[in-house]
Amino acid sequence: MVRYLPLCVLLLIFCNEDPAGEDIIDHYRDLGLLVIDTLTPIEIENSYSDLPNGYGSNLVLGIDSEYEARVLLKFQIPDTDYTDIDSVKLILDVNDFLKNEEVEFEIRLVTTEWNEAEVRWLAASEGLRWQSPGGDFVDTIIYSGKASKDSILVRIDPELFSDIKSTYGFILIPKDGGPLAFSAGSARFFLISNGEWTIFDLTGDSFIVNCLRFPEEGEYFLGSGYTFRDYLKFDIDTRYQEFWLARADLEVKILSHRSMQDSISYGLRSLKEEFSGIKTEIRDYDHHYLPIADSTLIIDVLKIVHYWVENPDSNYGAFLTLFPEDSDITRLMIDPDSIKLHLYLVNKPEGRF
Repeated sequence: MVRYLPLCVLLLIFCNEDPAGEDIIDHYRDLGLLVIDTLTPIEIENSYSDLPNGYGSNLVLGIDSEYEARVLLKFQIPDTDYTDIDSVKLILDVNDFLKNEEVEFEIRLVTTEWNEAEVRWLAASEGLRWQSPGGDFVDTIIYSGKASKDSILVRIDPELFSDIKSTYGFILIPKDGGPLAFSAGSARFFLISNGEWTIFDLTGDSFIVNCLRFPEEGEYFLGSGYTFRDYLKFDIDTRYQEFWLARADLEVKILSHRSMQDSISYGLRSLKEEFSGIKTEIRDYDHHYLPIADSTLIIDVLKIVHYWVENPDSNYGAFLTLFPEDSDITRLMIDPDSIKLHLYLVNKPEGRF
């Protein structure tokens, strides 16, 4: 159920080195010194890609009409002969802090080496594409079942252990349902032989996403799991240097959303160079935390705009993004006509400074 909750807007106000709160803004307004300039983007563009999710805090599994998410796991298995194996088990922990849906899935063995930091739907690592998008794996299904909450215990046929040793880990493939998130870094794989336990170290995990629903003309998405950003640029130059910039708010209306979380973090990330796509180098930014709803985001962007005013040649625009982008499946559709940058400017009285 969509819930409409009031937005809590963090205001960071300052004039030079002197902070100016809301009461000071009202004071300048009463003195007739306050000017509010509202800008709309001179450029706006969708930017999206299946960026790697290997450093995220969750492993998402699921499939529907908009996406498919698969999970990859690999363990360090020493090249040792293991005899008289009684059982082989894999334990996966569900992150119950997210909104999970039951998922039916199967597990197979991966046949191509992959890199946790670089793996994505199309590539096992940087410069090495999968032979088949979504991962290369054997035909044999080593497990088939469902997951919905808590931990799940996967019992694997001990006869398959030699095959596991000779491949590159496991891939979890959804057949129906989800999304469901396992906690990254928590998977355990072990065997029991003659009453003794051998636990294997987890050396890599990630989830990869195939996007099945892209923005149509006039649509703009923000998203994580499969990353969606919106490139924005505003006409900001030296004409604002004659004012104190007391406040800068970016306003964006959400038209619809889907998310595994009740709240999101979002922000504006200033570019370090001319926009050339989603991999354009970016600066750090402040995150804003918001209960998610089909409502309006108000983002404090004072620091970014102040930098642009003081360094107009470095105004390459910015990405509107979610944070993090690698730990769940979230997608917001925003109204491009609602995007406005409100600048609260204070005239400098003559002779006072």
